[in-house]
Amino acid sequence: MAAATTDDSNVANSNLESLWDVPEGDMEEFERDLAMATGIGKSKRKGKSKRGPREYPLTPELKAMLGDANQHYIDREYAEAIALYQEIVRQDSKVHSAWVNLGMIQEELGNPDKALLLKMVAAHLKPKDADTWKSLAAASIELGVRHQAIYCLKKVLSANPKDVDALWDRSFLLKEDGKSEAAIMGFTELLEITPHHVKVIDELAKLYRSKNDLVKAIELYEGAMDYHFENDNLDEAGDDNENVFRYTEINMLTELYIMVNEYEKALMCIKFGILYLQRRIDEIDWDSPLDSDDHDEDFDSDPADPASKGNADFPMELRTRMAVCRIHLGHIDVAKKHVQYLSNAPVTEYSDLYQEVAAAYMEKGHYDLALKLLQAIIDAEDAVDVDVLIRSGDCYREVGELETAIQFYHAVLEEQTDNLDVMMALAQVYEEIGEEEKAFDLVTQGE
Repeated sequence: MAAATTDDSNVANSNLESLWDVPEGDMEEFERDLAMATGIGKSKRKGKSKRGPREYPLTPELKAMLGDANQHYIDREYAEAIALYQEIVRQDSKVHSAWVNLGMIQEELGNPDKALLLKMVAAHLKPKDADTWKSLAAASIELGVRHQAIYCLKKVLSANPKDVDALWDRSFLLKEDGKSEAAIMGFTELLEITPHHVKVIDELAKLYRSKNDLVKAIELYEGAMDYHFENDNLDEAGDDNENVFRYTEINMLTELYIMVNEYEKALMCIKFGILYLQRRIDEIDWDSPLDSDDHDEDFDSDPADPASKGNADFPMELRTRMAVCRIHLGHIDVAKKHVQYLSNAPVTEYSDLYQEVAAAYMEKGHYDLALKLLQAIIDAEDAVDVDVLIRSGDCYREVGELETAIQFYHAVLEEQTDNLDVMMALAQVYEEIGEEEKAFDLVTQGE
């Protein structure tokens, strides 16, 4: 049995070795190698029209040999079967079933890589068999041969350009492979077939964000939000429906607005999104601007009003971003109300959100309010993130507690000895308290 697997490693000729794991950019070479190995593409009949698929003609001798090989395969006499199949493809490399059965034998012998290689050769003999190419793509993914999976899915799309599953899988693999432009093209093509599909937009938006093209990401979500708010029936859409605009998408669009400093748009997106998803769409005034007297009461739960019980039931990320928007818009009292909801939640579970609000407070000069949140993180966590220590040092410096700021900066430098920004900040604090020699030592150390 061992001899059978060894013999098959030279299934046609040495050119087959180079068919394994070929990058997509080298697919023309892939095709040439395959032509050399099997004879595919060496010559084409001219002057005759195609009549569609026909059974490949075999000589009587090859038919008899194939019958014998098949019987050996059925009887699990693999060595004999392999020898005959190899002789068949040596004499005529276009015998599809011989390649397929060689692949099946290798699969049964526990050699999935060889099996896949042989089935790839067979697939080229029937290039329009989309199901076979899909199966080969799945096998390639399982074996970690991503480039080959992308190639197989390209073959699927050659047979059926509107196969949404193949378009999705190929685009996703291209994204994972770092081919952003090709992935964007694939997802965009998919979006033309399934307009405003949320799952596709999520992936496209990530790609646009990675290229810092935030405007395109925002436009995608805005279009999808308008479409789904108008057309979705939330009562009929199940939790497993991937094409529904939910809190995740509201959060993503809000984050994008905040990244481009569109705080009012971000706030309105959150408010409209929550009202929509809480089935309170009748309460939305789509044309109303942000009211300066609005304290976001529609998103509070009032114990005295049973009808408001579920109003505050939405993700903490959105509550946090409401606070961030209010801070940047200068509505500190309203922001504090939202921050109180966050403060009632476990610090260890939401420390990143605590930091997000603290950063917003710092940007607007509210260092005392930022310190309360940063100190809550320090008190709750055993291992404190260096960014929290840096921000704490900066805040203590801004509020005039310079000795405490020094302690935090030193704590950072114990972890990051070459952090030049912290060195310079500490040097400036030493200057402020009159310890010029220590400041000079830090400056020269950083040079």
